[in-house]
Amino acid sequence: MARPIALWGNPDSATFVRAYIEYVSFMGKRIPWHKWAIGPLMAVQADIIASGVKYHWDDLQTYNNRNIAGTHIKSNHAWALAIDINPAQNPWQKPLKTDIPVAVRDAFTRHGFRWGGTYSKPDAMHFEYLGLPVKERQEEDDMTIDEVRKIVREEIAAAYPPEIAEVRTHLDKLGVLSKSHTGTKAASVTLVATALSRALKLVGK
Repeated sequence: MARPIALWGNPDSATFVRAYIEYVSFMGKRIPWHKWAIGPLMAVQADIIASGVKYHWDDLQTYNNRNIAGTHIKSNHAWALAIDINPAQNPWQKPLKTDIPVAVRDAFTRHGFRWGGTYSKPDAMHFEYLGLPVKERQEEDDMTIDEVRKIVREEIAAAYPPEIAEVRTHLDKLGVLSKSHTGTKAASVTLVATALSRALKLVGK
């Protein structure tokens, strides 16, 4: 999906890596990740650890400024917003083949990620963050939820065109695109990211 440069930066910029990429520890591996999506990734890690599930974290691939195979569209890897887990055991193929435990997959989807295993041609290794930037964690200034919703609508429109109406229907049912209130930026972003994740889960994506 095409990412709004205004939100995530331009991966083709000479300063992108210095400005946006940080190294973090995830399941015992040091990986490059977009600094505004570190919070959700750390929440995933905490859930996995809390679940007690055992898994081999041998090969984790994240940042790679490239297009989606066979297209001219930037991959989420170009922003370091996607992680491929053990590609050898979780290939891009149909039928689905994966050894990633359900508890791991659920931890990702709870925190705004989409699993590639749900694609028409499953990409079992792949998890991509679909939420909003969490750069507001330390800020106290306010942002209306309507401003956040506008960004979410743009994000959805850029993501999966055939599914837009279905996802929006579920977001409406969750009250995210209809009710109006204000709150801190962090609270607003958390609300919308959580609702979007729930909506994607409801439509089986």
